[in-house]
Amino acid sequence: LTSNFGPLGEHAVPLYQSDLVSDVVSAFKEIHGELPFTLLFVQEVANATNRSFNGMRDFSCSPPEIAIRRELSDSELVEVLCHEFAHLACGLSAAHNERWEACRENLHLRVASKQFARR
Repeated sequence: LTSNFGPLGEHAVPLYQSDLVSDVVSAFKEIHGELPFTLLFVQEVANATNRSFNGMRDFSCSPPEIAIRRELSDSELVEVLCHEFAHLACGLSAAHNERWEACRENLHLRVASKQFARR
């Protein structure tokens, strides 16, 4: 979402989870505004040492890319998206510090309220 959200083709949002992704993205934007990013859904997410992950962000791209492994459960998807978006909001140097943790938790709460309101 440079928001490059839901690009067509092989990296598109899985249709059955598009509402979940929309909830996280809209919650992120409500809290942090229009930070540019590209969101990709891929078969495998691995780092340079081939360690597998459910998600990863790449700040070397412009805009930064967030890659999410396909075929996550709904709860895993929300958790991984909140985790990676917290990294995007806090920046490369934040790691998993208190600021990042607070950002992730705030995003989680906003997403949960959106999901509850839809019921």
